[in-house]
Amino acid sequence: DAACTVRLAVAKALKVQGKRYVQKKDKEGIDDEEFASAALAANAVIAALRQDSSWEVRRACAQALAALRSVSNSQHTSVLVGALEDKDADVRVAALEVFCELAAEDGNTDPAEDIASFLKQAVTASDPRPAGAALRCLGRMCAFKHHQVVEQCFTHSDVEVRRWAIWC
Repeated sequence: DAACTVRLAVAKALKVQGKRYVQKKDKEGIDDEEFASAALAANAVIAALRQDSSWEVRRACAQALAALRSVSNSQHTSVLVGALEDKDADVRVAALEVFCELAAEDGNTDPAEDIASFLKQAVTASDPRPAGAALRCLGRMCAFKHHQVVEQCFTHSDVEVRRWAIWC
């Protein structure tokens, strides 16, 4: 519907704005007004990720959080952990990928624990894509202490999940 299209466009625009914000912050610094504007954008994205009825908007919002990462990584990672329980697999995959990216930059968290926990549930789901995404994340983190969860995926019915488990 038209309202969903508008919400999706706004989420994508916030992603672009967030990327510009990060680039400017890294090159020349930002003032308090620019930071406040980015924080408001991040709050709008978080609200839509939690509540929007469209999976496309929720997925775009998860991706936008990566672009707005320098506003508040710890808040974003906790929101993304919540999005790992979204009813739509596309949203769960996007949230997982962004969560891995942000958690890797945030030295205060051990994302492998959350990802391994998510993987335990994802391997029994009907859609294998979230399990594959979780395995890719664990593999990039070299999270060897979670080998038992990964080994359970060696016999998964989906060839891509098995392939990522072996890679991991």
